[in-house]
Amino acid sequence: MTADEAARAPSSSSKQDARIAWFFLALAWFATIGAYSLFDPDEGRYAEIPREMWASGDWITPMLNGLPYFEKPILQYWATAALYSVFGVSEVVSRLFAFATAFACLPLVYWLARGLNQSREIAWRAVFFLAVSPFFVLVGHINLLDQAFTLFVLIALTAFLHAQNTTPARRGQLLVVAWVALAAAVLSKGVAAFVLTGGALLLHALVHRDRVFLARIWSLPGFLIFWVIVLPWFLLVEQRNPGFSEFFFLHEHFARFFTKVHRRDGPLWYFVPILLLAVLPMFGTWREGLLRAWREPHATPGFPALRFLVLWCAFVFVFFSVSQSKLPPYLLPVIPPLALLLARAVDDDARASRRAHLIQTTIIFFGVVAMLLFDRRRDGIVDPPVYWACGVSVTAIVVAWALRWWRQPTTQHAAWMPVALAAMFAWQGLLAAYAILPPERSSRGLVTDVRAEIRPATRLYSVRQYRHSLSFYLGRTLTLVDYKGELEEGLRRVGETTPPRYIDDLHSFVEAWNAERDAVAFIEPEVLAELQSLGFSGRRLASDDPRSVVVARR
Repeated sequence: MTADEAARAPSSSSKQDARIAWFFLALAWFATIGAYSLFDPDEGRYAEIPREMWASGDWITPMLNGLPYFEKPILQYWATAALYSVFGVSEVVSRLFAFATAFACLPLVYWLARGLNQSREIAWRAVFFLAVSPFFVLVGHINLLDQAFTLFVLIALTAFLHAQNTTPARRGQLLVVAWVALAAAVLSKGVAAFVLTGGALLLHALVHRDRVFLARIWSLPGFLIFWVIVLPWFLLVEQRNPGFSEFFFLHEHFARFFTKVHRRDGPLWYFVPILLLAVLPMFGTWREGLLRAWREPHATPGFPALRFLVLWCAFVFVFFSVSQSKLPPYLLPVIPPLALLLARAVDDDARASRRAHLIQTTIIFFGVVAMLLFDRRRDGIVDPPVYWACGVSVTAIVVAWALRWWRQPTTQHAAWMPVALAAMFAWQGLLAAYAILPPERSSRGLVTDVRAEIRPATRLYSVRQYRHSLSFYLGRTLTLVDYKGELEEGLRRVGETTPPRYIDDLHSFVEAWNAERDAVAFIEPEVLAELQSLGFSGRRLASDDPRSVVVARR
């Protein structure tokens, strides 16, 4: 081993610190995976589609409420359905893939940094920066598709950048990894993976006048493997569901970006406050981090990798800002590379970690006070579960400060570890409190109240609403009444069925209801009076007003 290699090799004590750090980071990350019920609509949707896949045995056509659902690709549904088949159906298992892929971004950022010749201190600081980002922690603890998409895009980005500074043989292997990861990203959330990576490469080529930029990513084996991974499902689902491709690519990609058809538009500055929330604990480092990355000599010979990361963050931010469809999680792929860029601007771990902890404490304090005041103002009292959830947040922050006061940190792990763990527990505590606060964001409590009234033969109706978690907690599909929403395409495809999957007006529903002997309806409260004026009657079972009223016909 050369002297330089010896200097770069981690000591046994640093290896021990790393193992301890990863253990506690993982423990904190997964601490609340089953602590709160599934949020509607997203968590209910991404738990229910794999449940129906697992129950039906159809692993090609995604189904939601028994109807074809083509808005997103298949990978996360496959992964969660496979987990159901091993561990059973539960809230914990439904979230496992999303939680795991979000957590995997932490070691991946470390690998990215080390491959760009950054020190272990900077690499670990990037990990801790990511762990204390409020936006990353909150989004990472909700069952969405964005975590897996971010992970696979980040793997492709990391492998591509590492390939720019290695031997030809190793370069070929890394580029194959990049193409495989890109295929997984496409199967996670669609062609946006191509747009983001290709757009960033094109922007790099324009800025640096790099005429051979495509050669940097080209790998014939990788390209062929990409299509071997991606094509089979797209071909099979199109074969079984003619017209899928037109809906998926035109309606769910081009129309989503260029039009307001999904009614998720926002101003051009929509993502600015979200980005500020993501980097707020690192306030004071963002400007210096980006400028230093842009000005510093190439981290890899012949290729400005750090500049490329700046361009990547800028392109992704601008791309989603100009899109006509905007949701906060879209920004997630920016955060891990940005954490690395900001980590390079910090030279004093003790001061930086103390500043991050102070900012974090302030945000958490206001969040806890807001939760408690909101609950008290609405109900006159604060529900004990809200106290407990907020107590977790406060305790995490207090313990972290106590550790800092009791033993002044002398190493990076000692300085940042309490801050990172406090961030994870505190934000998860607030998320759990938010899940409890009214109005109900899940149907778990409602289903618990009425489960004894529902038999296998009971017909289930959902009137002027569809709450995605209902199907999951009931383990059943429902007949929709005067509501289509995102299920419109699926309803169009199944057409007329017996019994009907959809009743298009309240008059027809009341006729069908009055002919039932054993039925339960989940009804939007505002429509109940209108139904009663049409002759609707039944026994009221429960309500989580203003979300649903449950009525039985028996």
